Amino acid sequence: MNDTSPAGLRTPPSYPESALPPGIQKLQRPTALIKAQSLAFLMFEKPDLPATKAFLDDFGMLQVAGGGEQLTMRGHGSAPAIYVARRGRRARYIGAAFTVASKAELERLQADAGARRLDSADIPGGGSGVELMDPAGNLLWLVTGQRPSIPRPLRAPLHPYANCHGEVRRVNATVRPPLVPAAVVGLATLCCRRSTLPACEKRLTAFTFSDMAPRHVIDATGEGFTLSPEHMAFSPLSSKKRWTKAAIIDLYNSQKGPDQSDYPATSLGNKSMEKVVKDIVELLTARRKVDGATERGIS
Repeated sequence: MNDTSPAGLRTPPSYPESALPPGIQKLQRPTALIKAQSLAFLMFEKPDLPATKAFLDDFGMLQVAGGGEQLTMRGHGSAPAIYVARRGRRARYIGAAFTVASKAELERLQADAGARRLDSADIPGGGSGVELMDPAGNLLWLVTGQRPSIPRPLRAPLHPYANCHGEVRRVNATVRPPLVPAAVVGLATLCCRRSTLPACEKRLTAFTFSDMAPRHVIDATGEGFTLSPEHMAFSPLSSKKRWTKAAIIDLYNSQKGPDQSDYPATSLGNKSMEKVVKDIVELLTARRKVDGATERGIS
C-alpha cells in the first residue's frame, strides 16, 4: 500500500546497525561519568531585578528570596527554586543546574573533571553541589540534597474540558481561561546547542599515559577541555574554560623537560592565540620525535 501521508508527518525510517545506509553513522557515546536525574533550575543575569520579578510574577512563579543582587523564584511544585537571576550589566542566560543521586557522584566529578565545589549557601534549598562549564562557556551545576519545598495549591480547572497539571481533559474543545497568571509548577526540559569533538576523541585514544590524573586540553582558540585517561573520555566540561596566551605559555614552561627552552612570554600583543598554540605544539612535537629517534637507537 502506498504511503500518502504528508512527508512532514512520516516517522523517520530506522535501520539495524549492520545495514546503515551511506552517510548515516552510529552515534559515538563515551561512557558517562555520572547521570543527571532532573533539571533543577536555570540561572540568568538581569540588569533590572525588580522588573524581572514583576514579569515572573505575571508568569506564575513565586518569589523565594530577593533584594540585593539576586532573585530566586520557585514554582508551585516541590522544587525549592526553578529560576535564579543575578544582577548583571546585560540580560543573558548563564547556566543550568541538574540534580544527581548522591555526593559520591559530585566527588567523582571533582576528581575526574576538575569540578569546583559549591558552597551550600549558594544553592537554593541547600545541599551539596559542584560547578563546571559547558562547551559554550555557560555554568553547569550538579546538585544533590536540596530541601524540597511544600507544594502550593493549584487553581482548580475552570472548565470540565480544561487541561491541568498531571491531567489532560480537553479534546478539540475551545476553553477561554480568565486573564490571570497561570501557576508554574516546575521545569521539565532544557534545550541547548552541543559541540561535538569526534575527531579529537579518536586521536586522543591512540595515546597512553603514565597515570590516570585528568589532563587539560586546549584548542587553537584557547578553549579548554578535560581529558580523563582512566575513562578515555574527552569532555567539554572543564573547570577552566577559557585560556589566555600567558596562561598557556606558563603551563608549558612549568611542565616542559629540563633540556627544553622556555617559550618567551614577551610581545604577546603581536602574536595571535593560534600562533602561540602552534609554536608550543611544534616544540612538543619536535621533542617527541627526538625521544622516538633516541629510543630506536637504543633498541
